Amino acid sequence: MRFVGKDGEMDTITFSPTLRREEDGRIAFYVGNDEDGEQVWRVPAPRATSATCAER
Repeated sequence: MRFVGKDGEMDTITFSPTLRREEDGRIAFYVGNDEDGEQVWRVPAPRATSATCAER
């Protein structure tokens, strides 16, 4: 997976994430369980509102 920072610097890491598709069509990343044993999922900001990703 490639991450691009605000200054354009790229960082690439290799991993096998657990993913799921949200109702709005975005992809969520599984990040682990919280202190209560509940699954925690993170959904990136939509491209249109992201500070680092913008449609051209």
